Amino acid sequence: MKKSRIIENEYFVVNLGVLSDRRLTANEKLLFAYISNYWQNGRDVWASNSTLAETLGTSAKTINNSIKSLKASGYICTKYQRINGRRYRIIYKYKTNDELSRLFEDIYKKIQDNRKGVNL
Repeated sequence: MKKSRIIENEYFVVNLGVLSDRRLTANEKLLFAYISNYWQNGRDVWASNSTLAETLGTSAKTINNSIKSLKASGYICTKYQRINGRRYRIIYKYKTNDELSRLFEDIYKKIQDNRKGVNL
């Protein structure tokens, strides 16, 4: 498995509810563990399906199906937004739309500050 820049721990901590959920496949549980590592390190999950697939040794289609399953099971939610003409997807632990809107406002400000040369 290719070591990702975001992996700061040598292991993942997986929510017991996710681990024992018989509705989820092993791939879905692995994906949840991997994206949880972002959250545990205070980061947002912006990775594309192809990046996640390469890192986890699977296909982008499998990642896409796993994300759909995790959303349907209530473990994650996603939001898409265009910033400077580019479409971004962020994967979150399940939150309300108001919480996501506030997060996107913060992210947009960080991107704009970064383009102005402000150190984050």
